[in-house]
Amino acid sequence: MNTVAREVARECQGLPIALVTVGRALREKSALQWELASRQLKESQFARMEQIDEKNNAYTRLKLSYDYLKSKETKLCFLICCLFPEDYDIPIEDLTRYAVGYGLHQDAEPIEDATKRVSVAIENLNCCMLLGSETEEHVKMHDLVRDFAIQIASEEEYGFMVKAGIGLERWPMGNESLEGCITISLMGNKLAELPEGLVCPKLKVLLLEVDYGLNVPQRCFEGIKEIEVLSLKGGRLSLQSLELSTKLQSLVLMECECKDLIRLRKLQRLKILVLKWCSSIEELPDEIGELKELRLLDVTGCQRLRRIPVNLIGRLKKLEELLIGVYSFEGWDVVGCDSTGV
Repeated sequence: MNTVAREVARECQGLPIALVTVGRALREKSALQWELASRQLKESQFARMEQIDEKNNAYTRLKLSYDYLKSKETKLCFLICCLFPEDYDIPIEDLTRYAVGYGLHQDAEPIEDATKRVSVAIENLNCCMLLGSETEEHVKMHDLVRDFAIQIASEEEYGFMVKAGIGLERWPMGNESLEGCITISLMGNKLAELPEGLVCPKLKVLLLEVDYGLNVPQRCFEGIKEIEVLSLKGGRLSLQSLELSTKLQSLVLMECECKDLIRLRKLQRLKILVLKWCSSIEELPDEIGELKELRLLDVTGCQRLRRIPVNLIGRLKKLEELLIGVYSFEGWDVVGCDSTGV
């Protein structure tokens, strides 16, 4: 066994990230599995790598660790982590909110159960592929591991396009190259313009960050009717632009000026609604009570929010989590009540 372990270590060629990930992946595995891993490392060539160098050798070793991940759920959670910019403290709660678009949350399943399954996947990844962060609520990804994850996720099977945190100000490419995309992440940028009409017939997950003064074009989302997860940070958005996105299950709006919230009632499959730090919201429309599948409502940091209609929350029969935060309480009022008694 010690001889095989030394062979595996030798194949890692002294690369710390390779030694750590392969060592953790093979921890508590049988001698036969160690022998198989040693042979795979000797024979493997990472797909599409044209020359052998330190980075490519590390990718080959990371591929072995990835292949040893036990479940499809764990592999998906690993790939979802690459959607965030480099060196990003990734909130585990965000992973849960985005995982809806990958079938990791079943229709009848409580949010709490989905969160637990994502947390278990993250625990498994922390053993071999992810780094710890300053808090238990966050994880990090080594830059090399993230590059490897993007390489895997960009393959046709997954259809990711990841250009997060690279200083983009404009949409990165023409519509013709997006037709096969299932996931697009442009987080961590400050886009100053968006296309008038995106044509992404297979797109299920779209993560955007735009300039705070940008008016999102009215027809921007008309061509992404399969969208299930939309996250938008910044900008000004009319919810009328999402009326055709009837498959949407998770809508995350952060620091966004939102108009026409009444139109949310069209999104009958919505399970997760996040209106975080949206300073333009003064009250929630009564029509939100028509979202019969809603499980999570987050209005954290909506400092101007003063009113939630009577019985709105009570009508949301499947609601499990209501997140408000201290900054949303000041000046609240309830119809028919003296605000001093609330």
